[in-house]
Amino acid sequence: ADLSQRMNQRVVDMVTAAATAPGSAPERLSEVVHARVGWVYDLLHRGPFGHELINEKHRICGGHILATNDRFQRLLADLVVGITGQRDNADTTARLITRALNGVLEDATSREQAEADVSHLLDLLIHGLGRQSGTAPA
Repeated sequence: ADLSQRMNQRVVDMVTAAATAPGSAPERLSEVVHARVGWVYDLLHRGPFGHELINEKHRICGGHILATNDRFQRLLADLVVGITGQRDNADTTARLITRALNGVLEDATSREQAEADVSHLLDLLIHGLGRQSGTAPA
């Protein structure tokens, strides 16, 4: 239990630092998400047993991870408000971001793929389909 609390606290500290760092709301959203899933990147980099290690970490952390996820979603909702200027649907958007991240990370087979896919997802969320990096608005 002590190990799981330390693991979760480390993630919370990194996310909090990213959320309070200087920068625009979209920049902070991106940094917060990468900070939240950074430990997943680290485990995926460790080879074929990365997913098993991630599942075991979730099992060990139990209720700690649920509380951390709730805090993460509230933080995401606040950042969404910072980007859109509206509270409407911010909680739903935060929940969908979390679900999308979980799906991306579950399917990733390498650190590089996970980081690239998360970055692409964030680009879509922040800039929309019509303004993806490298494309001109229609």
